[in-house]
Amino acid sequence: MLITEDLIFESGFIKTETIRSGIYMDTLSNQQTVAYMMQDLAQGYGIKFGNDGFVIETLNKSMEYFPNSIHGMALKANYYTGLLRQYVYEIKKQFNETPTPQQLKAKYPIVYDTFLQRNAMYNMIDNTGYEPISTQQYEAWLKSIGEEKNRQEHLKEKE
Repeated sequence: MLITEDLIFESGFIKTETIRSGIYMDTLSNQQTVAYMMQDLAQGYGIKFGNDGFVIETLNKSMEYFPNSIHGMALKANYYTGLLRQYVYEIKKQFNETPTPQQLKAKYPIVYDTFLQRNAMYNMIDNTGYEPISTQQYEAWLKSIGEEKNRQEHLKEKE
């Protein structure tokens, strides 16, 4: 089945801004492909063994070689979000308080730094133009792909 660029653009999911930023519809170099594999390794390792220093070191190294990887950005944002949740959970458990960002800055600078890193990753993602696809958009896109497949098969039968 052939999926044309026109069909992808017609889906409404891929926006011009995301193409300009290089997160979609761009050919990957060998270096970027290896960086993407490193991101997959970090993700798989994190699932199997937990998010430790290896995960963030691997993600950071991969981003040196593929800085505009939306996959890498999302994984780093998720890493920092999980770490921040764990820190806040421990603070709440130990001190029976849910700290505000100002309290984090004053009392828990390492946690506050994690908060800033998490926000920086989400800002990077936002600046690419990335938007998550809604379930309705995704289902409509799948339907259009199926219709295009049927159309192409019908054309082949006529040949």
